[in-house]
Amino acid sequence: MNKVKSFFLSILILFSPAFLYLSCSDSSDKGNDDCENEIQIAEEEIFSLSDVNGKNIYAIITNPSSQEIEGQYLRSITSVSGIEGLDTSEENLTDTSNADAKIIESSFTGYKIPVSVKDSLFTSDSCRSASADQITQPEKITEPIVDETAMKIYVDNDLSMQTYRKKASTLRAKGKYCYVWVVDSYYSEEEIDSDDVGNKVDSATAQALADKFDSLYPVERYLFGNESENIFYNDSIYSTMEEWSATGSMVNIVLYDIGCDRYSLYSKGVMGYFYDKDYYIPVKDGDLRYSNQGKYFYVDTYYAVKYADTMMSTLAHEFQHMIAFGVEKQETEEVWYKEMLALHCEDALYEFLEIPQDASPRYRLPSFNSHYVYSGIEYNTSEGSLSYATLYAFGAWCARNFGGAEYIKKVALCPYANENAVVYAVNAYGNTDYSFEDILNLYTQSLVNPDSDFTLNRAGDENLIYADGSVSYSYPLSAIDLSSADFHWTSSVLDPAYITNECDEESEYINPAVFSYGYMPEVLRPNGFILLKLGTAQEDNVSLTFSSGNAAEELHLLAY
Repeated sequence: MNKVKSFFLSILILFSPAFLYLSCSDSSDKGNDDCENEIQIAEEEIFSLSDVNGKNIYAIITNPSSQEIEGQYLRSITSVSGIEGLDTSEENLTDTSNADAKIIESSFTGYKIPVSVKDSLFTSDSCRSASADQITQPEKITEPIVDETAMKIYVDNDLSMQTYRKKASTLRAKGKYCYVWVVDSYYSEEEIDSDDVGNKVDSATAQALADKFDSLYPVERYLFGNESENIFYNDSIYSTMEEWSATGSMVNIVLYDIGCDRYSLYSKGVMGYFYDKDYYIPVKDGDLRYSNQGKYFYVDTYYAVKYADTMMSTLAHEFQHMIAFGVEKQETEEVWYKEMLALHCEDALYEFLEIPQDASPRYRLPSFNSHYVYSGIEYNTSEGSLSYATLYAFGAWCARNFGGAEYIKKVALCPYANENAVVYAVNAYGNTDYSFEDILNLYTQSLVNPDSDFTLNRAGDENLIYADGSVSYSYPLSAIDLSSADFHWTSSVLDPAYITNECDEESEYINPAVFSYGYMPEVLRPNGFILLKLGTAQEDNVSLTFSSGNAAEELHLLAY
């Protein structure tokens, strides 16, 4: 049966040049610094749609800026004609300021994000001149022997993950490109049952990680570039890893109970992390005192056993962070950009890793569908798990629409970072001239319009192929159907009275949340958005009056 294409109309509301200005209250009593974020207000405007009788009318509100917009300053509809079911009365607006409307952070956050040494410690002359008590080269490990070679390694030592101690560790597996160390107190000579796991690992787990890392190492570097081979003193190259580090150019994977949280009620659920402190000569102050002076990243013993497939994806994620540390950029990389790149890596290597979908980054998509309003294209520190979900969905959409793995490689290796890197890679694909705002608008409209030319539900191009001997891999990015039962969701903290989505036979919602008019977030997050269903047009021509509001927001009207 031929599918009839729905009518689709998008109108970008462009604000008039006449603006009001809203300054901070009691500005006469405050210094200039307290009033630097003046809000530019657009005046009330009327918009009309034609030839829409019988069509559903949607609105998408976006915030294409780096600052959140308080809900009280978002534009609202004050009057309407020709649309059934649209109640614009003030009592229809939900109060989102109550605590129950807050998402409760999942206990599983996935990854620790340390403050980057490169980005933070060397931004001032005082940091740049930090000195070492004594520069002593680590003792070289020349012929390591599994189960015999020992080394003391700095690892975090408490629930806060803010303190470090050197702990005795033993080499439990080695590969062509890596050593796998287990902190002695977390090693078991007995085989660990994944159904009865504590905070220890056995040799089989260590060897499985070494084997998987060896296989992904050249394939991942072909897509993202090579990790740095230098050790730094302050912000200058001091030596090469091969000459200086105890383990030379090998990548060290360290297993232990990250955060000492396995038996704590306050478990953070951290699977792994890379911290660039290990690329530096130790100095007197700060975390650089605890540098292991080599290529290191860290993974959690509990998750390595309990969720072995997901841990394989974590290896790729953390190694990408290590690679990214060595890629020079013209601007400081923001956290959301770094995490999006690592999620790109998981996405592109998902099939290579031969792990099930629920161990891939796709397991995050139900969270995206249900709670995207709590995180934009950013890293929201209070909603870490959700930020990963939102960044994965956006990055996956970009890659599938603008060149597949070639797009990912451009985002990772171009001289730009953050929004500029995304814009560069998108426009390089089709010789277009999109801004980041344009890209955000195309993305959000695709989440509502089933016939959009841009969609997650398409496979990415496979123009980039790694080939070496018997190994050949094209970095496939298969289609993602957000309406799939794999990504259905329940209402959670959201008020069901404002959710318009259809449900499946299990009473779970389908597709990203679309709210009825009246629901507004307490804040619209940076580069965030909200999808609204306004009602059904009962006439060919309809009109809507929008109140004054923050001029940073954009609003699209869609009919189909």
